[in-house]
Amino acid sequence: MRAPVPSTLSSEVVWADSLVAALLPKLEGVDLPDPVATAAWVIASMPLREGPWAELLGPVYTTETLRSRLGCSRQAVESRRKAGTLLAAQTSDGHWIYPASQFRSDGSVPVALVQAARVLRQATADPWTVLSWLASRRERDCSPIEVFVGGDPAATAKMVVAVQRTAARWAG
Repeated sequence: MRAPVPSTLSSEVVWADSLVAALLPKLEGVDLPDPVATAAWVIASMPLREGPWAELLGPVYTTETLRSRLGCSRQAVESRRKAGTLLAAQTSDGHWIYPASQFRSDGSVPVALVQAARVLRQATADPWTVLSWLASRRERDCSPIEVFVGGDPAATAKMVVAVQRTAARWAG
């Protein structure tokens, strides 16, 4: 059993210690990969938590970090983005960002969230407006994204109504 981590350590050290503690029981009998390569993959798969986009939307993935997180090609990410099954917006320098909060733990995006984004996009051509509305805290300090990802049928139904009202207001 590991000793508790002193509270004076950085949040990164506390996080890493928690990660190790969560992994240890699951590693018995596993052929362990190179730890440096594994660490590089973990870091490459993490959303950005700082910067102007993260301030607006919460943690975000870039195309590369999302590709790594989902274990797919850049083309697959682009295909899903173009199909509208990933929430995304393009930055002024041409990069795509994806709110991390849209994903369930298995990497899926709720169909109701995708449909809500489509309804809102019909009312405004600006994906940043749509993403900022979906990511902003509303009812019970939850964002619409969190409501849809949470999957509670009653909360989802209420949020669908809110989406429809907002889209109608935006459409004029």
